[in-house]
Amino acid sequence: MLRLEEWGISLRLFEKVRSLPLRLKVWLYFVAFISFVLVLLWIFEIIFLENFYEGMKIDDVNKVAKTLVTSYGKVDSQEYSTLLSKSAADYDICIEIFDKYGRSIYSRDVTSDCMIHGRENRTFEYLQLITQSDKGEIYMKLVNPRNGYDMLLYGSYIGSPDDPQGFLL
Repeated sequence: MLRLEEWGISLRLFEKVRSLPLRLKVWLYFVAFISFVLVLLWIFEIIFLENFYEGMKIDDVNKVAKTLVTSYGKVDSQEYSTLLSKSAADYDICIEIFDKYGRSIYSRDVTSDCMIHGRENRTFEYLQLITQSDKGEIYMKLVNPRNGYDMLLYGSYIGSPDDPQGFLL
């Protein structure tokens, strides 16, 4: 049987802990537990928080895109514009709807430096990528050149890929 001394653990430390008053022992165990929990939370935040946040934003964008694509042409333009504004504000996303010729029909800009409304937008390139994609949609993680922030870009057809009614970015 292995002894603690063989592992380099001194029994004097355990004997000192045993001889401490109960209040101090409880306090020390509590401090050790809280420290462990804080370290664990910090590790989870560093490792997992970005992935969780990105996954939630992708789900939000998918939900909004599906709603906007299915509502396009089924509701009047005023109601669609309201839906666009509400979706952009609620989910903190920029949205632009193009007709089948690439002309902007609806546009909602929530942030001042988004990739589709900013000075250096490349919406024409994104529309070409949508038409060239097999699924008729694109997902891209881009770095905004003006502020260095990561941005997610989603684009898709409105209607069928063979005869699109428009595009959503």
